[in-house]
Amino acid sequence: MHVADVLSIGAKSIYCSSNETALHELAAEYISQTGALPNLPVVPTLVSSAALEVPLKPHLQGEAAKEDAENELFLDDTAADVKRKIKRAFCEPGNTEVCPPLTLADCAGLALAGSFLVSRKPENGGDQKFETFSDLRSAFASGAVHPGDLKPSVSKVVEDLVSKISSHFEGRQHAKQAADLLAKSLKKKK
Repeated sequence: MHVADVLSIGAKSIYCSSNETALHELAAEYISQTGALPNLPVVPTLVSSAALEVPLKPHLQGEAAKEDAENELFLDDTAADVKRKIKRAFCEPGNTEVCPPLTLADCAGLALAGSFLVSRKPENGGDQKFETFSDLRSAFASGAVHPGDLKPSVSKVVEDLVSKISSHFEGRQHAKQAADLLAKSLKKKK
């Protein structure tokens, strides 16, 4: 069925979450063997099923993680939703191993924009621009970047990303229907 979907839309590539890559690579291999779309690339991405794939509450496991709508950032989240969710995200000072805001800074900030700006008051050291994730990670690990500075900066980057993606779907009936279904699903989870 998936192969038929890809063939029917004449896809030039398949974008998927990292946990779906093997399935999509199998479909791409089959499609390439038919000759219909040779060398179809499979591209793992942060965005899958209308959500950014970075759990904000890593301590939640299994069904609890899936049922907590506050654990994911959705493409139809408002700026207020994004701010609230990132503000509540796990972000222990100095912990670079499990830090969803740090991961989002890397994936949504550095990877897409090429740099990441931590905005902070002059008395807290002023704004600091990072060109590499290793520099940001080191600054966070040492305490030079505090969660209270990291989270608002990440919120801004994610808000901009969600806004750009959602504006692409404005005025499209199928997108509105999908958003309505997602909203109903999320209400059931709360």
